[in-house]
Amino acid sequence: MKRKWIKRTAIIILAPILLFVVLMLSLYIPPVQNLLRKELTRYASQATGMQISMRRIDLRFPFNLQLSDVGVIQHKDTLLSMGSLNVRIQVLPLFRGEVEVDDLTLRSTSFNSAHLIKGMQLQGVLGTFSLRSHGVDLSHETALVNALELSDTHVRLKMLKDTVPEPKDTTAAKIPWKIILQQMEVKNVSFSMQLDDDSTQIGAHLGRANLQKLHVDLHKEAYALRQLAVNGSSVRYLVGQRKAHPGFDPSHIQLRDVNFRLDSLSAQGHNIQAVIRSFSMNERSGLTIQSLSGRLLANQKTIRLPQLALKTPHSQLELTANTTWSFVENPDKGDVDMLFDARIGKQDVLLFAGALPEAFRKEYPFRPLMVRATLKGNLSGMQLSQLKAELPGAFSASGGGELINFSDSVKRYAQFHLQMLGQNLDFLTTLASSAKGRFAIPANMTFITRAELRGDRLTALLRAKDGESSLSLTGSYHTVTEAYSAQLMAEGVQVKHFLPRDSIYSLSARAEASGKGIDFMSPKAVARFDFHLQELVYSRFHIADVALKGALKNTLLTANLTSNNELVKLTADAGYHFRRSYTDASLLLNVEEINWYKLGYFPRPMKKPFAFQLEGQTRKDSV
Repeated sequence: MKRKWIKRTAIIILAPILLFVVLMLSLYIPPVQNLLRKELTRYASQATGMQISMRRIDLRFPFNLQLSDVGVIQHKDTLLSMGSLNVRIQVLPLFRGEVEVDDLTLRSTSFNSAHLIKGMQLQGVLGTFSLRSHGVDLSHETALVNALELSDTHVRLKMLKDTVPEPKDTTAAKIPWKIILQQMEVKNVSFSMQLDDDSTQIGAHLGRANLQKLHVDLHKEAYALRQLAVNGSSVRYLVGQRKAHPGFDPSHIQLRDVNFRLDSLSAQGHNIQAVIRSFSMNERSGLTIQSLSGRLLANQKTIRLPQLALKTPHSQLELTANTTWSFVENPDKGDVDMLFDARIGKQDVLLFAGALPEAFRKEYPFRPLMVRATLKGNLSGMQLSQLKAELPGAFSASGGGELINFSDSVKRYAQFHLQMLGQNLDFLTTLASSAKGRFAIPANMTFITRAELRGDRLTALLRAKDGESSLSLTGSYHTVTEAYSAQLMAEGVQVKHFLPRDSIYSLSARAEASGKGIDFMSPKAVARFDFHLQELVYSRFHIADVALKGALKNTLLTANLTSNNELVKLTADAGYHFRRSYTDASLLLNVEEINWYKLGYFPRPMKKPFAFQLEGQTRKDSV
C-alpha cells in the first residue's frame, strides 16, 4: 500500500515535468516548427496590422535557432526583408545566470522605415552582421563580446521637410553595466544623410575598420579603447546644387583614400587621453594630407595638445595648445595658450585661394609662405603676439593685437596692427588679367595697418610709403549710431611707379568725409565731403588748387567745385533731390577762364579770356 502511494505521488510529480520535456522536445520536430511558424506570423500580423511572413523556423538541439526569409509589409511598403538569422547559445550557462553566445549571424537584410519614424525616413541594406560573446554575466551586469563583424552594409537617412523636433528629456538613469568588446571588424559600410530636399548631403564610407579592446563602464561613464584603424574610406559633404568651385570649396568637400589610426583612447569626465598615430587622405580639390599626428591629454583642470603636426607634399603645420576646462565652459574665464607655426607651399596656397587668373598662378613665387603666431588669454583679455609672416623675395610682415572684455559691448576693446615690407609684389598685378603690364607695385614699399574697436566704435588706419611719397587712409564707424568719418591723404605719390604706361607723374591731394546714417535715401542721413587737389602732374600739365565740397541733408545733395590754376578757373554749384519721384536738380556754372593755348588746343594764346556762365534746373514740369 505504501509503495502504491509513493508510485502515485511520483507519477503526479513527474507527469508535468515529463510533459514539459515532451513539449520542449517537440519543438525540434519539423512539423511542430512549421505549425509554430504559422501561428507566430498570424498572431504577429494581427497584433501589428502588418503582413508578416516567414519561410522557415529551424531549432536544433540544444539551442540553435535559425529564421529564414522573414518579411514585413505595410501598405505595400516592404519594411523588412531578412534573408536569415542564426542564433546559437549554450544552454547550461543560462541556469547560472550567464549567456554564452557561440554565434549570432544576420545576413541579407533590407529595411525601410517608411513613415513609421516622424520627421525622417531610414532605408538600408545589411550584408552580414555576426557576433560572438562568451562572458555575459547577468548577476554581475558585465558583458564580454569576443568578436563583432559588420560588412556590406549601407544606410541612408532622409530628413523630411517642415519637421519640428519634439523636445526630449535628456535625463537618463545610469545603467550599471560594464561592456568589453575585444575586436570589431567593419568592411564596406556606408552611411548617407540628406537634408532639405537634396540641398545638403552628408555621407561616409568605411572601406575597412578595425577596433581592438573597447571597455565601456556605463555606471562610471568611463570609456577606453586600445586601437582604432580605418583604411580606404571616404567622406563627402555637399551643399546646394551648383557645381564645385575650382580649388578647395567648403560647400563641396569630398575626401577619399582616408586612412587613420588612433591609439590609447580613454575618457571619463574631464580625464581624456588620445593618440593620433597616423592620418592621410586626398581631397577633391587636389589637397593631400600625407600625415597628421599628435596627442591629446586632459585632466580635471587642463587640456593639453603637446604637438599636432600636419604634413602635405608641399607644407608643414604645427600647433601646440594648452587650455583649461573653465575656458571651454566659459571663454571669459580660464586661459588658452597656443603656438602656431607653418610653412605653406605654393600649391596649397593656390588650392585655398579659389578661382584666380592663370597668370597669377604662374607668377606667384615658388617658395613657402611662413607664418608664426602666439595666442594667449581669454575673451576678457587675450594677446596675439609674435605674429610673423614671410614669403621670401616677396614680403615680410610682423604684428600683433589684443582683446579685452569682448563679451561686454560697452567696455570691450580690441586692436590689431601689422607692418609689412614689400620686396617684389609684381605678381599681384596679374590679378587684373585684362590690364597686363599696365600696373606695377614698386619694390621696397612699406605698409602699416592698424584697426581698433572701442565699445561700438571702429577705427582703422592704412598707410603706404614709397620712398618719400606716402598715401594714408583713416576712418571710423559707430555700429549703433552709424556715424562715420574718413580721411585720405596723398603726399607726392609717384603715380608713374604704379601706372608705368600712363602719363600721370605725381599726385598730392586730401579728401575728407563724415556723416551719420548709411541709407542715403533716408531723410535722417546727413553727410559732408571735402576734396582738395593740391598738385597733379599729368603729361606736361600742372594742375593745382582744385576743390570739391559737398553735403547731404534731408535727401538733398549739394556740391561746390572750384578750380584756380593756370589751365582752368571756374566755380560751380549743383544740387539734387534723391527722394523726389521726378528729376529735381540744379546747376550754376561760372567759367572765368579756360586756357586753350596751355591745354594744347590752340597754337597761340587768345587775346581775351574764354569765359561763360551756365545756369539750369529741372523740376516736375519744367526744365
